[in-house]
Amino acid sequence: MLFRSIRLHPDDYILYLRQGLSQKRAGAIEAAVTDFDEALRRIPRPMSAAELGPRVFNSGLAETHIHNMAVELHTERAEALQTIGQVDAAMEDLDAAIALTARPTIVQRRATLRLLTGQFDGARSDFDTVLDRGIDADAIFGRGLARYMAADWAGATLDLQRALRLKPRSGVYALWLLKAQLRARQPVPLDEFKGIPQNNPAWAWINAFLGDYDGGSLVNGLRSAAAGDPARTCETTYL
Repeated sequence: MLFRSIRLHPDDYILYLRQGLSQKRAGAIEAAVTDFDEALRRIPRPMSAAELGPRVFNSGLAETHIHNMAVELHTERAEALQTIGQVDAAMEDLDAAIALTARPTIVQRRATLRLLTGQFDGARSDFDTVLDRGIDADAIFGRGLARYMAADWAGATLDLQRALRLKPRSGVYALWLLKAQLRARQPVPLDEFKGIPQNNPAWAWINAFLGDYDGGSLVNGLRSAAAGDPARTCETTYL
C-alpha cells in the first residue's frame, strides 16, 4: 500500500517515514534506514524548539508538526543505525535531534551510546543534563557507570548508592556498587543490599566478593586472584 502511495506522491516525506517504521518493525533495518534517508531529504527545514518558542507545544501548527517529525526521523534512524553497527552515524543523528530539542529521553540515549563507545566525559555531561530536569534512577546509575569507567570510583560509589536507594531490588545496581566500593577500598555496609530478593542471581557474586560464599571454587579463586587486595579482584575478574 505504501509503495503505491509513494509512487503517486514521491515527495511526501511522511510516506517514507511510515514505510521506514514498518520496515524497522519487520526487522528490515537497512531498508528502514534507506526510507528514513529519503524522508530526511524531503522534509522541509525544521525549526528548533528555541526558534519555535511557545509554538512548540501546539502540535496543530505546521511548523511544529515538521519539528516533531524531524526529531522522530533522527531518533528512529539513530536506533536503526546503531542496530546495524553504524555507531558514528547514529551519534550524528542523536546530535541532530538534540540540536532541535534537548528532550531528556533523547539526551539519555546519547549518554548511553557515549558510555558504550568510551566517551565517558560526554556521557557524564549528558547524564548531568538529564538529572538537571529531575531525578531518574537509570540516569544516576548511568552517570555512576561513566564515573566508574573513568576510574572515579569514589564518585561512582556515591551515584550507585543513590541509584540503589531508588531501586533497592536491583541486583545489577548492587553489583556495580559493590565493584565501585571494592575498587575505592571503601567499607561495604551489608544493609545496603537488604532490598535485593534472596533469589536474585546477584547474591552469588555479592557473597563471593564479601567472602561469605560456600561455593568453594568461586570464592577461593577470587581470593587467590585478589592476593589479599579486594581491588585486584575486580581487575582479575574483568569487573
